[in-house]
Amino acid sequence: MTNKQEVLHKNHSSTCNHYLVTMNADETITFCNSRFSNKFYKQLSTSTISSLLQADHVHSFKHHFNFCITSPGTCVQGTSMLINQFDEPHYIKWEMVAEIQGSNGVSVYLVGHDLHEQPHRESEIELSRKILKAIFDSTDNVKFFIAPNLRIQFFNKTAFENGLKLHGRRMQIADHIMDYVRDTENKIDQVFQLDFEKALNGETVERETEIKYKNDQSKWFRSEYYPVYESGILIGVSVTVSDLTVRKNYEQSIRLQNDKLRKIAFIQSHQVRQPLSNILGILSFIKTEGMSDDDKYLMKILNMSAQQLDKVVRNIVIEAQQIELYSEFYDIKTPLQIS
Repeated sequence: MTNKQEVLHKNHSSTCNHYLVTMNADETITFCNSRFSNKFYKQLSTSTISSLLQADHVHSFKHHFNFCITSPGTCVQGTSMLINQFDEPHYIKWEMVAEIQGSNGVSVYLVGHDLHEQPHRESEIELSRKILKAIFDSTDNVKFFIAPNLRIQFFNKTAFENGLKLHGRRMQIADHIMDYVRDTENKIDQVFQLDFEKALNGETVERETEIKYKNDQSKWFRSEYYPVYESGILIGVSVTVSDLTVRKNYEQSIRLQNDKLRKIAFIQSHQVRQPLSNILGILSFIKTEGMSDDDKYLMKILNMSAQQLDKVVRNIVIEAQQIELYSEFYDIKTPLQIS
């Protein structure tokens, strides 16, 4: 169970007045709390929200759902009429958000409540927001929602902590994102503005960047920019930032190791093998006729040792070629430099 599902799972057996549902990208329900299950889900033969909707509400919900999965990190709100197991209509006010789960695809989290329960409506909306915030705060990735004017409209816990640790600033809503972007040693503001403008023009942008901070820290990040629309109008950009520093450091250590191995192989195959070949050539011209038995024995040992050494050098060259193939396959090759 993921961290996000654990947030939802805490309410599975509770007496809460809201509905909690998680879905895959194909709208298949993967989890729901007891309130939703008891009212709508228990006797379903299918496992999608659309199968519960009143017919006139299916198209609108699917439109919002598809927008949600194509704009991860964006909170989408709406109202739908669901039919319970007794064929009774229920108007549900809901909020849902999607998040990329690595190789597992996309998960969609929906929180809703009955509109007719007016005494609880405001508290339920606030609870929904808290749950959605908990979902985002449970990830190690930095998440922002940034308005077209570059003002921060939303940030999660990891973003706030990074602001303190890397910039010495307590991040607040309406802060200018460039105040953080420019606060770097290698000045990445131009790169950020270029990617942000592409997202404002409707593109989804991904980039890996090394950022050097003024406290002498250096980190690698993967940034993903998603344009966010409401009613067909672009309202900002959702930004997700993942820390790649551990992976990049590992790749760099592999590059350095392979570079050292290639240097050793170069020395063995060029600087050792050449004089060894000369020795083998000279030995082939030495005649053992007229030598004493002891000298003949020594010449035999010398020949055998030289040939064994030549075989070792050849094997080293073969191993060096395997290193080159490995480096090319994993895209971690570095140029060979001999000093």
